Amino acid sequence: MGSGYCVVQHPDLFGADADGTAVPLMAATLTDAQAQGAAAAAHICPAGAIEVHHTSL
Repeated sequence: MGSGYCVVQHPDLFGADADGTAVPLMAATLTDAQAQGAAAAAHICPAGAIEVHHTSL
């Protein structure tokens, strides 16, 4: 299932591959605003396909 909602709502974080499947544009350290956007995307993802992991250095 791929709704594309995360790509539309957070184009700075997600793109689409050739099949139209959402893919993250980055997997490294995010800014606070990007982390909030990723958490929001994970919360609303209808497929539950987004996970956000918080780490500390």
